[in-house]
Amino acid sequence: MKKLFILMILPGVISCGALSGDKPEPDFFNKLNIKKIKAHELPYDVPDSSVVAGEYVYVPVYSSIYYRDSTKVYNLTVTLGIRNTDIENDIFIKEINYNNSKGENVKKFLNKPVGVKPLETFDLVIAEDDISGGIGANFIVKWVSKKPVQSPIIEAVMISIRQGVGLSFLETGRVIKRVR
Repeated sequence: MKKLFILMILPGVISCGALSGDKPEPDFFNKLNIKKIKAHELPYDVPDSSVVAGEYVYVPVYSSIYYRDSTKVYNLTVTLGIRNTDIENDIFIKEINYNNSKGENVKKFLNKPVGVKPLETFDLVIAEDDISGGIGANFIVKWVSKKPVQSPIIEAVMISIRQGVGLSFLETGRVIKRVR
């Protein structure tokens, strides 16, 4: 009888925990981002003279979206993914800048270039509670390579799950300037 009661009440307890705001704080994602950056950071710079290919990529993101009659805002978690699609060569990310709706830089993620190995994905997260970007936020990513490579796929996934309602969508980056 006890086992049956536990089995009946367990799903309710689990779902209540998920509904009660049991989500990571922005500081959790900041620490996670720093850890990922440090793991990929190069001990040297990639000088412009050694660059053969590269691009500046604009990635639109929505850290918040309006709903109802534009008086309510729904916040979203944003994941930026940079996928090295080349099967043989590394790419180097020299800049990842997060800008708000006014085009002002909110966060500069890199102090040194980071390396992304062939077929590897490098990602960063903006927490759902981080509203610094606003409705029209964006990333500007500058990547380069020392050899001719396939351009990486740079995308942002926005997601939120609240009270049984899930919302997610994807935005693909657009090249705004070529390097070399």
